[in-house]
Amino acid sequence: MKKLLQETLLPLYDLFFPKLCPGCKQKVLNTNKLLCWSCLLTLPETHFDPKDNLLFKKFPKTLPLHSLFALFIFYPKGIVENLLYTIKYEQHPELGSFLGQQLGHYIQAFFSDIKGVIPVPLHPKRERLRGYNQAEKIAEGMAEILGCKVYNALIRNKNTPQLAHTKKDRDEILIGAFSLSPTEKLPKGHYFLIDDILTTGATLKACAKVLLKEEKICLSMATLAYRV
Repeated sequence: MKKLLQETLLPLYDLFFPKLCPGCKQKVLNTNKLLCWSCLLTLPETHFDPKDNLLFKKFPKTLPLHSLFALFIFYPKGIVENLLYTIKYEQHPELGSFLGQQLGHYIQAFFSDIKGVIPVPLHPKRERLRGYNQAEKIAEGMAEILGCKVYNALIRNKNTPQLAHTKKDRDEILIGAFSLSPTEKLPKGHYFLIDDILTTGATLKACAKVLLKEEKICLSMATLAYRV
């Protein structure tokens, strides 16, 4: 009886509430897929070399970063913007994990020594409101592919405004915003700091300065996208 109901009701549900691709907002024919094939095949990948690319110009040479990578290019009103909005504001953390896996596959081709991944933290108030930290979901997907651990090694002390919507100096806003967690210890090794998007690099830089106080770690950064 249960199977009969499913066979009868699911097509009706799909008719009135079709699953839409978060990238292009068109109907997904294969409901087992998170994205339609068109979006999967046209995502604007960077194809960066993690050790030599234009993103390094966003960070001071005094910040000793091992590698720096972004998987996609963020174009206004493009597929990647739609995906990031869906992850952050439409309650689809599974999409963050899926894209984190894609990020992990790319990083895996370059490195075999990664000890762990560290997500950029949200302030507790904002995380409670959203229900999850999108950077942590991306990190979880990445760690699954790399076979390493997610380390919540950073704490966000200040509930800073969204930096994309402020004209104030971002570095100044982020002074004292992050600190090391007293409970999550980092063993010696190579770590990737993870966030959803790189714009000016201010948030990642603030986090990196805190993490690099741990002299025993080698630090790289990766994001799903960078804004051109």
